[in-house]
Amino acid sequence: MKSDVQYKKQAEAINKALFLISNAVNSTFDLDALYKVIHRTLGTIINVDSFFIAIYDEVTDCITFPFNSDVIDQYELESITNASKTSSLTWEVIRSKKPLFLNKEEQYHLAQKLGGGIIGTPSELWMGVPLIVRNQVIGAMVTQSYNDPQLYQESDIDILASVSDQVAIAIERKQWEGETKYRELLIKTLFEISNAINATSDLNELYKTIHLSLSRIVNVDNFYIAIYDKERDRLTFPYEVDKSGDYFPEGLENVSQSTSMTGEVIRTGKPLIMDLEEQYKLVERLGGEMIGNPSKLWIGVPLIANNEVFGAMVTQSYSEFTSKMARESPRIMISVSEQVALAIQRKRAVEDLKQRELHLKTLYEISNATHASKDLDELFQKIIDAMKNIVDVLDFTIAIYDKDKDILHSPFSTDLETHDHSIEAVSRSCSLAFQVVKNGRTMIMNKSEQEEMINNLGGNPIGRLSESWAGVPLISGKEIIGAIFTQDYQRANMFDSKHVNMLKLVAEQIGIAIDRVRAENELKQAHDELEQRVKERTLELAKTNQELKAEINNRVATEQKLIYAKQQAEEANMAKSEFLANMSHELRTPMHHILNYTRMGIEKFDDVAVEKVKHYLNQANTSGKKLMQLLDNLLDISRLEAGKMSYEMKAADVAAIVSGVIRELKHSFEEKNLQVEVITEGVDSIVICDTFRIGQVVQNLLTNAIRYSPEGETITIRFIIEDVADGKFRFLRVSVEDSGIGIPKEELSSIFDKFTQSSNTKTGAGGTGLGLAICQEIVRAHRGNIWVKNRKEGGTIFTFTLPFQQQEVCYS
Repeated sequence: MKSDVQYKKQAEAINKALFLISNAVNSTFDLDALYKVIHRTLGTIINVDSFFIAIYDEVTDCITFPFNSDVIDQYELESITNASKTSSLTWEVIRSKKPLFLNKEEQYHLAQKLGGGIIGTPSELWMGVPLIVRNQVIGAMVTQSYNDPQLYQESDIDILASVSDQVAIAIERKQWEGETKYRELLIKTLFEISNAINATSDLNELYKTIHLSLSRIVNVDNFYIAIYDKERDRLTFPYEVDKSGDYFPEGLENVSQSTSMTGEVIRTGKPLIMDLEEQYKLVERLGGEMIGNPSKLWIGVPLIANNEVFGAMVTQSYSEFTSKMARESPRIMISVSEQVALAIQRKRAVEDLKQRELHLKTLYEISNATHASKDLDELFQKIIDAMKNIVDVLDFTIAIYDKDKDILHSPFSTDLETHDHSIEAVSRSCSLAFQVVKNGRTMIMNKSEQEEMINNLGGNPIGRLSESWAGVPLISGKEIIGAIFTQDYQRANMFDSKHVNMLKLVAEQIGIAIDRVRAENELKQAHDELEQRVKERTLELAKTNQELKAEINNRVATEQKLIYAKQQAEEANMAKSEFLANMSHELRTPMHHILNYTRMGIEKFDDVAVEKVKHYLNQANTSGKKLMQLLDNLLDISRLEAGKMSYEMKAADVAAIVSGVIRELKHSFEEKNLQVEVITEGVDSIVICDTFRIGQVVQNLLTNAIRYSPEGETITIRFIIEDVADGKFRFLRVSVEDSGIGIPKEELSSIFDKFTQSSNTKTGAGGTGLGLAICQEIVRAHRGNIWVKNRKEGGTIFTFTLPFQQQEVCYS
């Protein structure tokens, strides 16, 4: 029995402990430090050698153990996911909101009653109390004895319970402080993702921005975004980062019936947080096998827009995950998923709008070709050229049905593998195209569906079956006259309703063209017959007819000139439109940077260090220089167009000019870890030239080389003396070599045209299409030449020449 003095001392110790715990909220730096103070302070009133604090998250149904001091289990306790379904003693304290004092036998009995076994090493005595704030359980505090069954008395649980409220309040207050910081970071992350919609140029860039933003608040080392195509029941993975070396498929078919955990998120529209055991249980319940490398922790949240799941965002840990990751990652992923979904959907809507515009443009071109083409072969080629912008037509066939001979004839096909110009009546039943003609309906089939249809028809396939096949009937008036179809031998599920709709529209135009050609042929036949009769009856009428034919030829020639002039005008208009759209982007981007960094400098001037403000100003200055460069290019091209570009010709060392430009671009080289190698080999590089304008040429070529070169590569500049006409004329040749993305062969001849960009760079690196045009005008003004070719090993070589024979003059 304790004496009054002992009770008094104990009460004083408890009061002192409560004071220290309360004071620790203000004196400790973070939650980990607070937990240590709580443990140390409790040690003054009760034995806490084997002690842990558990925190419960009701949203994720997860118990984490942010603090553990255990003489037996001396390792970080694994988090308990789906805690409400376990036999954990800690969960029973949290669920019941009541203290538990159990010996070993009682622990086993309770665990059995809860439907499981003891989690962790069994102890002789186990004592736990709930941590309650405003009648809400936030966790539990547990101490236990592994060796001494007499270490605690039942009265000790009252001591532990007497401080639990204060401990809970202290933890909640410190959690609130952390939550405030977390929300600030979360708001910043959401702002970055929202801002990325306008700041990034395409979906791939948006995915990278989302990943980078999330990495600031949650572990996303192993992360992917999955997009669900409901029509095809297919998942694609447009963005994935996996440091485990796991193979990522291009897509996942039959999602609604798959054993994929990502598919489960899509199907249920609910988040999934699973440890390794729960993942295997889910896969077993779905009746399949694990897809990919199993992870220790898997967190997936649905991406929902307009009340429909269109994808999922997943992160996973292959190593031992921390309690903090298990506790915070799901909450963060769920919190940002709505904003991420909105960002992706908005960007996809923009992409869809661009695609629809491209579809309309393609249809316009096909419609024009229908009326302008002289024959069907020309029309079919124009249709293929136009369709390449919106659909893969590497294997495209037009089949015409000859009713009299009962065969399908293929007047046009790009399918070099299996193309046969006629499909005869004997084998027509096994022809997929013939089934389109026979049934008069559209068909989309994968490989297995093709096999099934051919087997049902009782024949053998014509040629090798493709992975994807789509065909639509070809109609003239109300009669089915054939079919058009396209296929892909490598990729499955390539075609959907959008592709089919496009094929239908193309088929309609081909039907119109065939009608027109047939009518023209009938007209020509009638004309020939009439002409023969006219020749037989009178030479005078024959002469008149010849004059009439000459007039028709003149009209045809005039019509062709008009068509050509129209095409030229349309191409010029397209070039202008592309230039204006590109220039708008190029001008807006640095302007946005300037405005954003100056705004940030103004708003945070009193809150951040001078160095930070200086950083904002430097960034704004950099963007301003880029903007000025754009304006200079515009002014230069304007001067060139007006013939008002002036040159000051005098002797100058081109090698020195190059060195100066390299110094100016030093920071750009360093940003991408690029090396620059200048090879002069003792070449005389002094020529008569305009120093500033030649420097402008070198800077433009080097800037392009930096922009398109991969990180860590080398850019080489070579000086060579070139003799022409047995040495009568001498030129200095300067070449800039990079190992970048290169230029398509068919675009090499037009790359120096005004407002022209390579298709390899239009959508990626930016630019106005003016720089190389300016370079060409400057070099030509120096009576030199400039050209480009691709390197065999990748990249490009831009070369320009300057004559040594030149006058020192100033001219325009």
